[in-house]
Amino acid sequence: MTADDGGIRVVVGDPPPDRRVRRRGWRGAVLPVTLALVVLAAVGATVYDRTRAPGPSRALAGLPQRLDPGRPAAVPLRGNPMERARLLLQPYGSPDVFALAGDGSWRRIDVVRVEPVTDAGGNVQPALDVTSLSADGRRAAFAQRDEVLVVDLSDASVQRIPLPGFNDDVRWIGDGLAVAQDGVTFLVVPPDGVPVELTGAGRDVVVVDEAAIAALSLDAAHRPVLRRWGPDGPGAPRYFDGAGVLYAWDGPGWQRGRVIARGALEAIGAVDAPAGAFPYRVVLIDLASGVARYSPGPAPMPPDKAQLLGWRDADTLLVAVERQRIMAYDVTTGAGTELAVLAAESGVLSLSQRF
Repeated sequence: MTADDGGIRVVVGDPPPDRRVRRRGWRGAVLPVTLALVVLAAVGATVYDRTRAPGPSRALAGLPQRLDPGRPAAVPLRGNPMERARLLLQPYGSPDVFALAGDGSWRRIDVVRVEPVTDAGGNVQPALDVTSLSADGRRAAFAQRDEVLVVDLSDASVQRIPLPGFNDDVRWIGDGLAVAQDGVTFLVVPPDGVPVELTGAGRDVVVVDEAAIAALSLDAAHRPVLRRWGPDGPGAPRYFDGAGVLYAWDGPGWQRGRVIARGALEAIGAVDAPAGAFPYRVVLIDLASGVARYSPGPAPMPPDKAQLLGWRDADTLLVAVERQRIMAYDVTTGAGTELAVLAAESGVLSLSQRF
């Protein structure tokens, strides 16, 4: 069973229920990682003071309690740009993606047609990813077949980045984009960046608001392992051991200051014969102490009932519960506070990490 101290032990067993798996593969130009890092830094990515965590995000201050693009009615982004967005929302079953402005008004992203994500097997997923909105809320990125779309919400302009194949996932790394497909991840820095393969990164690139690249994965023994990319590629692995029962990661990792938070599926029961339940937990990786532990909040939930959305501040995680409610959880006490509820039955959310 899971240890009370919130540590992590690892386990291999039958896979848990599939959750929004998006698999695809593509190949592009491969340049030295050194060049990618230089370009990423040169475009002006915000770099954190690594000795202390950033201050609170104001992106959700005064957030409407009910998130409804119909009240007030959303207007087209074309002709109605916004300085930046607090969040992006795509209600399930809707082809439209909406952006919430700082004044509580909504925009419908109409300046480009954003298609659902379809893999080579024909499986369809929503166009919006939890990592689509840039940290400052100014740009939205969408993985599409043969390209990535970047919409500048401040002037309603659109950039098309050619990337042949079934593009699957986009996430912001400073001002660059990590684009994944079928186990291969590339770094692209808009507007003119050439895709650079991040060998071995897979879907494990950590979302961080700085010009730095790291991947938090599991090794063959299912131990959490962190690798950082430098001029010569991935550096030496750093392992995080503990005493809990960790099966697999779920969703991206989010770094704030010296802590990485990532959703995981926990295996219940004996290490060599886990039970069928795989509760969703949030794992905290403390880079300063080298300790990995479960966050006290949210409490364990069934798979597909929770999605980590990032950080609100150095002590608070944001989690979508049942794909309908935005909850804030204190990582020191586990206390949860409901911030907003979707008017739609469910949907995909992407939140600004700073405002």
